[in-house]
Amino acid sequence: MKISVKYAVTGALSGAANGFFGAGGGLFLVPLLISWCGMEQKRAFATSVAVIFPLCAVSAVIYWLKGGLPIAQAVPYLLGRRRAGRKVIRQGKGRLAAPRVRRADSLRRRPCRPAAVSAVLAVAIGLLTGILSGFGIGGGSLLLLYLTLFEGTGQYQAGGINLLYFLSCAPAALISHRKNGLIEREAVKCCVPTGVVTSVLSALLAARVDTDLLRRAFGVVLLYIGVKETFLRKK
Repeated sequence: MKISVKYAVTGALSGAANGFFGAGGGLFLVPLLISWCGMEQKRAFATSVAVIFPLCAVSAVIYWLKGGLPIAQAVPYLLGRRRAGRKVIRQGKGRLAAPRVRRADSLRRRPCRPAAVSAVLAVAIGLLTGILSGFGIGGGSLLLLYLTLFEGTGQYQAGGINLLYFLSCAPAALISHRKNGLIEREAVKCCVPTGVVTSVLSALLAARVDTDLLRRAFGVVLLYIGVKETFLRKK
């Protein structure tokens, strides 16, 4: 099979995961670039960032249009200021909010904890997520788990927030990777077109799927990848 075809298939799979879950594209992309396409590990990580960035941009638009990206809620999370986020949400009149908020997400109960603890957790998770996202793998999944398990955010909205977060931290990593000559341009050219198509389709599908089903599906995907990389990876 031609390498260009492998890149195209890899991009399509990554886009499907990225659009459906709002995260996880790199978890598919990096292993496939390394094991299936024979790319060097450092280049795979760097190329992953270059591929995922446009896929996240397209998916974020769909999530916003479908009510999965309340920007007024997302921005304070990105800044690590959860108390400010609550204030913005209470005072916001919709100019920064998504056109339509999914009711199933908005009804989820948020855990009660001291504001200082929430602020420290948000900053710590934000820093760790940014570092992992710069490598091209794992950052989005970590943030998604934090938002859904510890902040009580609905799965679809958490995916939208994560997409916006990646878009904010990826440019710095892209500049560094490009400066070091680690991005495989041929892979980007082949992965992005197919990835964009599957990102749009899967993001539209995710908007119609029950949030609990999304959460379970994402958990199954993480479990599969974890088991595969830990126990089934060839030495």
